Amino acid sequence: MLWKKSIPCFAHTLNLLATKGIENVPELGSLLQTVKGIVSWFHHSVTASDELRKVTDKKLVQEVVTRWNSSYDMLKRFLELRPFINDIVNRITTAPPMISALEIEMLHDVVDVLGPLQTATLEISSDQYMTSSLAIPIAYSLLEEINSTIPKHNVGKALKESILAQHKKRFGSIEHVQLLAVSTLLDPRFKREYFLDKLACAKAVSTVCRMMEAVSSSQQTGSPSPGHDSSSSEDSEKGTYLAVSFFF
Repeated sequence: MLWKKSIPCFAHTLNLLATKGIENVPELGSLLQTVKGIVSWFHHSVTASDELRKVTDKKLVQEVVTRWNSSYDMLKRFLELRPFINDIVNRITTAPPMISALEIEMLHDVVDVLGPLQTATLEISSDQYMTSSLAIPIAYSLLEEINSTIPKHNVGKALKESILAQHKKRFGSIEHVQLLAVSTLLDPRFKREYFLDKLACAKAVSTVCRMMEAVSSSQQTGSPSPGHDSSSSEDSEKGTYLAVSFFF
């Protein structure tokens, strides 16, 4: 059986999903730049850095262009240290303007929507190599988690819609990639559980059946052993289908 050996890098696809999802919300881009400006000021101001160090051991995280999740890390830490940041910014005349209370609420929405993407990114980065059976379950779980978020403001709602659109574009047909589908089906942790497309699941089961039949046939080739009869061949074929039915 021939499969295409090359499949898109899951981590790269996930990164594109996040990056494009964020880029398609212009208002979010403007808000990110504002936060980035405040964080940069803290990094470059000795006075501001010293003041922040007096009240917490944690540091603000600066966004890195090449890593989408650095934006998530920056926003999450910014929200975590917001009371301290607000106090310092209001006391130092050279500080940039602090973002409004409404914008703070918007950032909370953004962090909630991006949270599942961060979890997925950490999951695939935890091992040196991600097993192919994880691709479909992660894509499924990511969709479920994003759908469960309930943004309150337009920026969060727009980001959610953008991320879901990117998910459909980049992972919408993942269950039809036979290598990934069969790998998931044969993994005892997952089996059929994470298949949304019944047809894709049925195709994967059919592929496994053919694989098992091929193995069974290859074992029966050559000269029959003493005492071998046709009934053993029929029993073997029945066993193949019983095994598939039992496991999947």
